[in-house]
Amino acid sequence: MDVITTFAGNGKPEHSGDGGVAKDAGIQDPFTLAFNKKGNLFVAEAGVNALRKIEAKTGKISTIYETPGAKPEDLVAVAVLGEQVWTAHRLSHKVFLDSKPHEFMFQEPHDVATSSDGRWLYIADVKACQIYRLSPDKLAPQVFAGTGKRVHSGDGGLATQAEIFGARAVCCHSKVVYIIEREGNCVRKVDEKGIITTIAGTGKKGYTGDGGPAKEATFNGPKGAACDKAGNLYIVDTENHAIRRIDAKTGVISTVAGGRKGSGGDGGSATEAGLDRPHGVVVGPDGALYIGDTLNHRIRRVAKKEETR
Repeated sequence: MDVITTFAGNGKPEHSGDGGVAKDAGIQDPFTLAFNKKGNLFVAEAGVNALRKIEAKTGKISTIYETPGAKPEDLVAVAVLGEQVWTAHRLSHKVFLDSKPHEFMFQEPHDVATSSDGRWLYIADVKACQIYRLSPDKLAPQVFAGTGKRVHSGDGGLATQAEIFGARAVCCHSKVVYIIEREGNCVRKVDEKGIITTIAGTGKKGYTGDGGPAKEATFNGPKGAACDKAGNLYIVDTENHAIRRIDAKTGVISTVAGGRKGSGGDGGSATEAGLDRPHGVVVGPDGALYIGDTLNHRIRRVAKKEETR
């Protein structure tokens, strides 16, 4: 049985607790999460536009930087590329490298992710309906997927010639890039040849399909994704308050955490717990899932029973 616990956050909508244990801190609206090679966890605290770090060795939390003056939910995503920490700032139309804005102007960058080989940063621009790819040693990003039209089309062709209905999130595994379509309520895959296909979701809004092929499932405003080492894909099905998993070998979809709006469930089965509009998920170095449980103002951890702590 997979058990859910609170890893960080006291549940209060506040920014507090620096220097103390992360579980006692206030984390207001955590969105996406990213680990570095040392096992430190970075948190995009969207409610106050702050980047937080939780130390692997001590479990203590600190604020890396804040962007005062911006409206809430400007700093919404974080990714780690080697020693670099990148963040997406959707209302400022920028991505930041170690607190400094990159010169390129986006429309609404809402997620960042790194390639498996560490060569590329991918940016999901939800308003532009495009995915960009940026090499840290070059100035201008290039369009990786999407023409900019706000529809869902182009399966079987080049990703650069396809249309993406709300490019909300992106993640990578090996040579494959996954794209989460928020308005399209589906998941697209771009293979190493640049060909795009839909691998999950009928396009209709709903919460169905668990136990069957992912292509026959329905989602409700998915907003995040992550892969584990085996290539299993985890999707943040935000408006269904659930984390769902697509098995890499079978293509079968299931709910692995949540599935109802609420805050309870710690110490019990993850699929019986409540989540409240989660926005981020990441697989930790320990193999556990870490969830940005946004409106519960906590980071939840899902692991096998014997691995919980």
